[in-house]
Amino acid sequence: MAPGATATDACAELLAGTDEDEAVLTAGGRFVPRITERRPATHAVRPFALPVADDGPAWTAVAASEPAPGEVVIEVRAAALNYADIMVSRGLVPPMAETPEDGTPLLGLECAGVVTQVGADVTDRAVGDRVMVAQSGSLASHVHCPARLTIPVPEHMPFTEAATIPTVFATVHYGLDYLARLRHGETILVHGAAGGVGLAALRYAEHVGATVVATAGTPQNASCCASSATNTYWTREVSASPTRSSTSPRAAGWTSCSTRWRGRRWAAAWNCCGRTAGSWSSASATSSPTTRSPCGRSPVASPSSESTSTACSRATARWPGR
Repeated sequence: MAPGATATDACAELLAGTDEDEAVLTAGGRFVPRITERRPATHAVRPFALPVADDGPAWTAVAASEPAPGEVVIEVRAAALNYADIMVSRGLVPPMAETPEDGTPLLGLECAGVVTQVGADVTDRAVGDRVMVAQSGSLASHVHCPARLTIPVPEHMPFTEAATIPTVFATVHYGLDYLARLRHGETILVHGAAGGVGLAALRYAEHVGATVVATAGTPQNASCCASSATNTYWTREVSASPTRSSTSPRAAGWTSCSTRWRGRRWAAAWNCCGRTAGSWSSASATSSPTTRSPCGRSPVASPSSESTSTACSRATARWPGR
């Protein structure tokens, strides 16, 4: 129930006996989920965004503005919903973007769409270009961003796929290719392999011909990774007995390790790998770790917007079918 709905509305819904198993009751009426084909707009659409007000996220009209020098305006065709957006909407973490008028948090980290306006001094982007970008506040109809951070979207790639690339795939490409230099025949241990970054790491390792051993938080998640990993472990199996057999993670002799763990889990992950690991990469797309590895090596920080754009451009060029 949303603010404005009454107890009478709730009782009527419970006694209605419909086939609906999910409904939202609001002051404006009753809403149920339906999947329908999006129809092209027949008139100009006023720009809108998704700020988080006191009563929760709500689509809100915003003022249109011209791009500043060096910027472009993107008409968003697809935007990704990340876990960080859920955290922001519940007030658990600070927002990454805010409305300029009153500082209301905005949602969205990445999107794909079509360039509709180009600011002064922009020479490598034009109106009509298909692009993707990692940009805060991208759950909106239009996004303003620096042109240098946009990445061309190949013609064969749908916008819905392109919107999933900037954060997770660019983080993996930056960490495992640019930094770890993962190559054919090497071995990588991927922690949290069933998550967004973890699945992207599996795809990248498969692309370069590396051997993958993965861990996941539940047996069900571990089974999801089985097709792309030589060995898959439930996290508790590794934590309970990392040296239980000759095929356990510690015995494998890692070339690289990709993890989001911190503190004691970070130390446990390093213990699994042993000191044979040549590269140690943090696969966190939203924060830069500060914990040092047990042997004194510095973990890899998350890529900046600039490096993400560069790595993502390389990723789309090298992985034509992802």
